[in-house]
Order: sequence, then structure tokens, then C-alpha cells
Amino acid sequence: MEAAEAVIRAGMLKLGAGMLGELLSADRGYRGPRVPCGQGHQAEFAAYRDKTFDTVLGPVTLDRAWYHCRECKHGFAPRDADLGVAGASMSPGLQAMNDRAAATAPFEKAAGLLEDLAGVHLTVKRVERAAEASGTAKASSSQHRAALIIARKLVPLAPSPLPDKLYGAVDGTGVCMRATETAGREGKGEDGRARTREVKLAVFFTQDQLDDGGYPVRDPGSSSYIATFEPVHVFADLVQAEGAARGADHVRQLTILGDGAAWIWNTVAARFPGATQIVDLYHAREHLHDLARSLEFMLGDGKDEWLAARLEDLDYGYIDGICAAARKYPLAGVKKDEVETALGYFEHNAPRMRYKWFRQCGLFVGSGAVESGCKAVIGQRLKLSGMRWTIRGADAIAALRCEQASIPAARSGSGPAARRPAHNPSWPVSQAPQASYPSVTYKIVVHPIWRVWECRWHAGGVTGWPGAWLSCPSRHAAVPERLSLPSRSGPIGHIARWIPPPGRPGNQWLSLAPILGKLESPFIEGRVPAPRNISKNKQRELDNGAWVR
Repeated sequence: MEAAEAVIRAGMLKLGAGMLGELLSADRGYRGPRVPCGQGHQAEFAAYRDKTFDTVLGPVTLDRAWYHCRECKHGFAPRDADLGVAGASMSPGLQAMNDRAAATAPFEKAAGLLEDLAGVHLTVKRVERAAEASGTAKASSSQHRAALIIARKLVPLAPSPLPDKLYGAVDGTGVCMRATETAGREGKGEDGRARTREVKLAVFFTQDQLDDGGYPVRDPGSSSYIATFEPVHVFADLVQAEGAARGADHVRQLTILGDGAAWIWNTVAARFPGATQIVDLYHAREHLHDLARSLEFMLGDGKDEWLAARLEDLDYGYIDGICAAARKYPLAGVKKDEVETALGYFEHNAPRMRYKWFRQCGLFVGSGAVESGCKAVIGQRLKLSGMRWTIRGADAIAALRCEQASIPAARSGSGPAARRPAHNPSWPVSQAPQASYPSVTYKIVVHPIWRVWECRWHAGGVTGWPGAWLSCPSRHAAVPERLSLPSRSGPIGHIARWIPPPGRPGNQWLSLAPILGKLESPFIEGRVPAPRNISKNKQRELDNGAWVR
């Protein structure tokens, strides 16, 4: 039975390859006696030449027109570009199959899978070279797209429907390298030599629901991954671009999770200044266990009881209590330095450890998504026994692995549709209702320079809801192109227009579009009471679009 199936399959593939060859040969690619060469010259028709390339049905030979440019001294076939095989020996379909197999298993096993499951015979070296070339191209394309987004030449549209919460989790893990890739680098081994290079990984996912116990649940199929061996600033561009594509500028709540490494929080502060930062609870507990071991000689038999109390403090975000409980023991010398270093981790990350509050807001407090990504996306392919990589090869396979593990929109390489940024210089003035308004909450815009100064009622904008001022202490500060306050219904608070408010000279002021009263944030800075009675003079000012107290 098995032999019969194999014979029939081989015959069907051979028949299919012949039919495909005849179909493709119907257009031989003749585009006239001359065609542009792409460098400003004209290439002349030379002859018809054969090209053989592999497809999912087997080898196919194509007879197509060949053009030659005398100035550039090179030739090309327009038909190759039409079919996606220019400079390649595999069809796009076979290339996709090869990428998937090579990203899933080691190259030798991938070649075996292609032959056993698809009936396509490729050498191990060809599988490796094709996959690495494809992964390198995808990584380069991602960096180029990130550069366009950072430069605001490409603005991804907000996802639809817009999720309530968006998370980004960041981590890094080491991958064993060849000696040439780690030469001259310091490592953690006994001889001080490095044997690994760090791959930086980020995952974005959404969350809209809580389970029966009140714990957040990650939305199925919402994860998209980014990984690179490039320096931190390149990784930061990729993360910022992916965040923009996933709606980081539009969601109500953006949260970034990490293990406490300084480079992670420096990146987050620079690229997502408005995000809520949370240190992974389980990493924090590990550090607390290390602190207890450092104090074990002082705690004695009460170590377990002391540790249980400190873990409870940590769950409530009571970092001052942890530090006070550790510092009450008289220490000196090396032990004192060791304890102070351990406490420095908690003190430096105290605002990121308000776990009780974060849980009340329905937020994740663990970075398990990226931890599992390090194992599943990176470890299961790049960290197998005996593997030694080059940076180029590992980076290429990591790009393919991330593409496979990501949601379909990210896997396509294009993500959400993009558009040119549009600026609305002014907002229409509408009649403000004379009735009283309910109080609304507002959120301080987290920005290195600009901040919300105060909220006032404004007649302009949508239905006369309140607006907010942005102020800057410096006259010469650069004006941000776009700021927004998140809400459940989408982005609001876009820059409206420059209006200097009365009695506030000396500073730059910026008017935000009306805030619709739908802000939800765990960090409420204040409430704006509504005007109860509006006099005729004030009503006239409202009709004229003035700001009133």
C-alpha cells in the first residue's frame, strides 16, 4: 500500500510539473525589442533562454525572453520577475515551504521532512542557504518598515476592533555561537570568555477579559513576536514600530512587562513614555528569596516566617516594608554591600511593583508570555544540543520563527493598513449646552516635556465636552507632532490648535481636542467639576469659542 501510494504520488507530481511548465511557457516574457533596465538605460532583446527552477511539484523548465543592457553589462528576464523567481532557484511556494520546515527543525531534518511529506528533494546545504537568505530579507524588511514608522513616513492604522488593553513583554536570552562570533567578548564562564550572544525578544498581546477568579486572560491568537541580535537601539525601533502597528497609541491601557533589567526600562521610557511599567512578579520573588538567603545567618530559624511576611509585603507592593525589615539587622562589610545591592533592585523598581493595585486594575503582573517565547520561539530551535550559530544565521532563523509564531496580520509582513498622517488644524465650534455637565476624570499625559496643566470647559469640539491644556516650561522646546489620551472608544485628545490662554504668558501652551469623559486609568490625577449655572456673558463667550473658568 505504501509503495503504491508513493508511486502514484510521484507520477502525479511529475504530471503536475509538466502542466505547470506548459502553463508558464504560454507567456515567454517578450516585452518588445527594448525595455528599461532599471538604471536609466535601455536593454535590448538578446534571445530566448531556458531556466530550470524547483517548485512544489518538482523541477520546471521555462523558456523566456532574455534582455541585455550594454551600459550596465548585465542581463535579465522580465518573466522571472513576474513569477517571483528572479535570482532564485525556488518558486515562491517552495520557498515558503522551505522556510517553514527550516524554522521548525534543524536543516537536515527539514530536508527530510520536505522529501517525505512533499516529495521535494533538496540538499541540506540548499535548505540552509535558502532559509537564511529568506530570514535575512525578512529581518531587513522589518527594520526598514520600522524606520519608516519612526520617521512618521508610514503611520499604521489602529486595529479594528480596538482592544481594551495592549501588553508588551521584553526579555533576552543567550544563544551559543561559534568562537569567531564571541572573540574578544567577556563572558560568565570560569575563563572569562563569552560563548553566547544575547537575542532580544519582545511579544505584544491583548487582553479584554478576566476569568472567574478575576485574573486577566490573554486573548487567543493575539501575540506577535520580534527578535533580533542587533544592538538595543535597533531593537527599540522594532518594538516601537510593532507597538504602533498593534495600536499602542490608541488603546486605553498600554502595559510593558519586564524582568527589571535597566536596558528594558530605558527603552520603554524612551519609546512608550505613557505606558504602565510592571516588573515581573516572579522575578521579584526570586530576588526576595536571594535577599533572604543573604540574611539567613541573622534570621536563623525565623527565616521562613520572615520570608513569608516579606512575600506578603511584595504582593501588596509594600517595598518600604521590605527595605525596613532587611535594614534593621546590623551588617558591615561584604554582607552589608550584598544586602544593599539586593535592596537597590526593589527600591529602584518600587513604582513598578505595585502588584496589589495592578491586580485590582485587572492587569497582568507576570511576563510569562515572553518567558515562554524565549523557550518556544528561540530555545526550541536555536538552543538545541550541540548547536553553534553565526549571528547572521541565528538572526535569520529567529526572524522566521517570529513570523510563524505571530498572528496572521503580523505574519503577512504588512500588518494593519497604513496611511499618511493627517493633521486637523482646528476643531469646529459647537453650541455648548446650558445644562450642567457631570464631572469627568482626566489623566496626566506622560511625556518628557509636555504635561497636562489643567482642564477647562470648552465650547469647541464634540458636544462641548471638556478639553485640556498642555504646558511646557521652556519656550524653545520642540512641539510634539501628536499626543493622545486613550479611551475605551479610541484615541482622543489629539492636538487641536495653539491658543494662549488669558493670564498665562511666558510659556508655550497647546490646546488638546475635547476629552469625551470616557477615560479610564488606574492613575487618576483629579476631577473637574462642571459649571452649574452659565451667565449670559459666559454663554456668549462659549458661543465665540472662548475658554472659561
